[in-house]
Amino acid sequence: MKRESIRDAKRPLPYVLLAYMITMAIAFLIVTVAPRERGTFARYAAITLGFAAAFSMPLVRRYLERLRGRVLTAGGSWPTWPGWRVTGSTIAAWLMRLVVANAVIIGGAALIYAWSKSAPAPASLPEPAATIYGVAWQCGWLWLMIWTVFRCLLAFGDAQRGFLTVMRGMLARIVMLTLASVAICKFSPMLVTLIQEMEARPHATFATAIGLLVVYGVFRFVDRWIDLPVRQYTIARAAIAEVRASVSESRRRQRTESEVRRTAVHEAGHALLYAAMPSLPENFVVKVFWDLGPNDRYRGFVRSAANCQTAQVESVSHWKMLFDLAGTVAEKIVYGVRADGAVEDNTRWTRAAQEYLACGYGEVYFEEPATELEAECNQRALNRLKSAHYEVLETFLDANRALLDELADRLVTDGELDHKGIAPYLAQVTFTQAVRPLPSESIV
Repeated sequence: MKRESIRDAKRPLPYVLLAYMITMAIAFLIVTVAPRERGTFARYAAITLGFAAAFSMPLVRRYLERLRGRVLTAGGSWPTWPGWRVTGSTIAAWLMRLVVANAVIIGGAALIYAWSKSAPAPASLPEPAATIYGVAWQCGWLWLMIWTVFRCLLAFGDAQRGFLTVMRGMLARIVMLTLASVAICKFSPMLVTLIQEMEARPHATFATAIGLLVVYGVFRFVDRWIDLPVRQYTIARAAIAEVRASVSESRRRQRTESEVRRTAVHEAGHALLYAAMPSLPENFVVKVFWDLGPNDRYRGFVRSAANCQTAQVESVSHWKMLFDLAGTVAEKIVYGVRADGAVEDNTRWTRAAQEYLACGYGEVYFEEPATELEAECNQRALNRLKSAHYEVLETFLDANRALLDELADRLVTDGELDHKGIAPYLAQVTFTQAVRPLPSESIV
């Protein structure tokens, strides 16, 4: 993961400031226009949903286009409705998660339905309750519209998760605001009595308010800092994870020398590419494992601070792709066949190759293919680039075959080499026409 710089942190600030300005402008228009006429539920709902629809359509369309492009690029087909096949158990599990995640919203909607049957109409409320209802209803919808506009403006940065979060938050606020309004109508006699008592006994009212603040503070403290059930659940999960980890460690399997040597050949192929770097990172490490646990993801690795991720010039981007494929090509040269230890290497190469072609360094490539023809063009460009890289690496590693075997033997013996241990081997590397030392100015 790249470390966020101060420059990256400042980059979204103008965007947030613009969102604030647009939100305040719309809020000013709402404040000056809406109070002129007492609105109805349908009127305010239409205004809010209109804002949401206006912001949602471009975001949804952009997200679907990107998703379609990714599916077509990966070799899949974009399904229509008859193409979807979902099992009953999958639907049931999805509905259960939906209900659990939105229990408060669903419960609020149920209370609205139950209380609205017996609640008096807002027009028939006595004066104190009618005032409370009017203030809560008008201010609530005003605040909801301001909140929706601002959140939608900020959701442009993440069209999928950001806008879905806005929609869920807007739905929850609509339900809770409606529930509060129905509750005011339902319990209006109690509100009138309470207001009369407050007018008759102001000192008792002040004492009651202090008591309510104390109760709120206690429960707020508990919810925020203690939250015992959640903490206990988290602690229990952590304890279970530790037990599983200890059990996994106790079941570590010793690998045979032939298994370790194949891993050493793979990692040595990666490591030899570092000979092209202007300087070797001091925290460089190449390692192979003699034992593996059930949860171990790697049999070995080559690691440095950033693997040259800070530079994005063409020569370094090309080097990164060669580095990703060097391990599996080394296995092919030594053993004649490749093993299954290059899944993440291939994933990294595919991602780097897509960025490489999208920058215009190679063949024509469509970053967001809109048709199947464009997706096929992308697939052919990736396949040709990968074949070319295999040929380049086969030539390079064939020229350094003896050094590859020597480095693999050293890794089998020592298990791990740092930058000082690998340096003598990299100094003996024979470069080829396609694998040349990178100029120092290419490393930014």
